[in-house]
Amino acid sequence: MRQDKSDSPGAGEPNASRWKTALLLALRTPRQARPGEVNYGFVDRFTFAHFGIGLVYALLGLNFLIAILLALAWEIIENPLKAHVPSIFPHGTADTLRNSIGDTLAVLAGWWITTVTLPIFL
Repeated sequence: MRQDKSDSPGAGEPNASRWKTALLLALRTPRQARPGEVNYGFVDRFTFAHFGIGLVYALLGLNFLIAILLALAWEIIENPLKAHVPSIFPHGTADTLRNSIGDTLAVLAGWWITTVTLPIFL
């Protein structure tokens, strides 16, 4: 006798394998940067750009919490973006943890230095 699909476990629920596949695709990352490559070290040629982003955050009047949340959010989505849209990045390798920490601290340093020194010049 044929079993009715509605009696099977998980009937009527979203297909778990589809959700798992979608999540894995969203979290896919490119090859990890290796020693000597951009995106490997604590500081690389893009550290100054991250510092500049922190400066812009401060000039826009964003507070510390918003600045750090934006910096962390970017570091979380950056590697999956590199896997899905590599053409918008000059170097498609995934950031190492040390590089992501350095990038985040550079944003915060740019924000902090601008917030501290800007009132002196105004």
